[in-house]
Amino acid sequence: MGGRRSRRSSRGRSKILREEGYELVAEVMERRDPAILAEMAAEAVEVLENPETSDDVKAFMLGRLCMAGAFAKFWRFYWPPKVELEWVFDDPRKAKMLADVVGEFEKVVMSTRSIDGKEYAAVRLNWQFWREVGDLIGVPPSPLDLAAARYLVHRSMRRLMEDLLLFSVTVDADLRFADEAEE
Repeated sequence: MGGRRSRRSSRGRSKILREEGYELVAEVMERRDPAILAEMAAEAVEVLENPETSDDVKAFMLGRLCMAGAFAKFWRFYWPPKVELEWVFDDPRKAKMLADVVGEFEKVVMSTRSIDGKEYAAVRLNWQFWREVGDLIGVPPSPLDLAAARYLVHRSMRRLMEDLLLFSVTVDADLRFADEAEE
């Protein structure tokens, strides 16, 4: 998450902010470090090559291998409380592979996201499902995962905004509230 603060926008994407009775209130974009993505891919390949790996873990690791091609990750916060994750790919084949793998276990939405005037493939799913899978295999939660968990437990918009503002001043991420995301 290092580097300069991103001012890149998701403008131009669909302006539909209400979905299934939920209203998007904020989203945070994290540009993903290519070195970390390469490490993630190497770890996934190592697990996939192990003949003792269970089918469920293999499916998850295949998803991680696909995710190593996602250059941006969004946490999307809704009211009433719901949190989604969205990965943005420069290779639509990797997005489709991730959607196919994860889609066997959880509802997945394929979409596009406009960043810097260019359309990219995106995969969106329920944050809670993804966090539970991460907990099962020992993936430590990120600070945004902790904010998402608190939001879902406390159901407090005020607490969410405090957590997101604190997060945005301590790390290099792009925080947008719904009115900014709408532009």
